This record gives sequence, structure tokens and C-alpha cells, in this order.
Amino acid sequence: MNDHLSIRDAFPASVLDHVGDGLLTLGIDLGTTENKKSNPTALALLESVGLKRYMRLATSFKTGQRDVIEGAIVRILNLLDRRERKLRVIVMDATNERLTAGDIAQDLSGRVQMRAAILSTTRIIYGEKVTLKTYISTLVVNHLEDGRLSLPPAEWIKKDFRQIVREKGGFTAAVAEDGRHADLFCATGLALDGFDQDGPLEAAGVPTYALGGRHDDDDDEDETREGFGSWLNRMLGC
Repeated sequence: MNDHLSIRDAFPASVLDHVGDGLLTLGIDLGTTENKKSNPTALALLESVGLKRYMRLATSFKTGQRDVIEGAIVRILNLLDRRERKLRVIVMDATNERLTAGDIAQDLSGRVQMRAAILSTTRIIYGEKVTLKTYISTLVVNHLEDGRLSLPPAEWIKKDFRQIVREKGGFTAAVAEDGRHADLFCATGLALDGFDQDGPLEAAGVPTYALGGRHDDDDDEDETREGFGSWLNRMLGC
């Protein structure tokens, strides 16, 4: 979004033309600065249809103004209202933006369920503890691997997802020259988690096999960054 593009112009009514009657969630990775290496804000609107999740809207932009971020969210809510559709929940990454996330949540609490996610917290699933960052990354990877997550064919989306690399015990992201570091990937994981959770985010994990999407023995060496990138490229149809 540039200085001369209004929120209305950036999000015309047509951006939701592919939204159907399924359950909707919105994941948001917050960024509130505009420096060269700053992380952008990314939004991922997902729709659940049967066992599959479809990305109906993806956007990424830099701004130092909370009102712009909140305005974009309000615009999406208004467009959904026109279609008589509602979001199940908005899940925001508040790890480094707690004040901003809190202000936005307070402003919009009367319109939609809001949840703040702290990626350093942990969850317990199947007796295993992992960080929320690892958990939501695993959700995205496993959905891709199972063919249950459909992404738009835009190159910038593929580039964002390719930034994710797997390291022992979790995931990390390479940082691009413009500061992007799989921000949409993170927003997508938060949106996926929004389908399954009610109430405040606490944290939990899954066994190593499920978390890594691994099909080999636990004693084998961890997958290399190059290996994971090649695998992800196949999932993205590259």
C-alpha cells in the first residue's frame, strides 16, 4: 500500500468475490514500522470448505500507522457484512506488538471475536510441549502436505512461503532485503488455528513426527534447509 492508495482502493469490493458460505477466519501478523528492514503487516483470510481451507484474501504492506492497519481490518469486516458473512475469529500475532494488538482488539471487540497470540508461549498436545510459533508453522506445513490448504497462484505468496526453513525443534524464516520474513505464512498459521480454538490462546504442541511432517526415524539427522525448501516448492507446485 503506497502513500497515494486509499484503503478503499486497496481493498475494492471485488477482493472477496471468491468467498463462499464456509467458516471464515482472519490471521494477522502485525508490523508497525516502515524502515527498509521492517517486517510488514500480513493478513490471511481463510475459508473452510469441507476438509479443505482456501486462502480467499492475502495482503502484505508496511505502515507505521495503527489506524491504517485497523482501517484495513474494518474494510474487510464491512465488505463481509455486505455479503452477510461474519468472521469466526481474528487471531493477531502480538508477540512484538502487544500494545498495538491490544488497542485494535479493544476497538473491534464489539464487532468480532479477537484473540492475541504470543508466539513464544507453549501448548501441550498429545503430551508434547512446543512453542506456538512451531505449532502454527506445523499447521501450515501439514495442511500443505495433506493437500488441505489451497493458495492463490501469486508469485509473491509462493516467495513468502519459501522463506520458511526447518531447524531442529522448530521453524525459522530467512529475512529478505525488504524485511519480509514469511509474514503471510505466519498469518496463515494463525488463521488455521482460528478454526480449531475458542477463547484465549494459551499453547500446546504435537509429537515430533507430526510437528516436523517427518516420515523417517527420529534418530535420522534433521532435514537440511535446502531439503525443506525443495519439499515446500513441490507443495507449492513449483
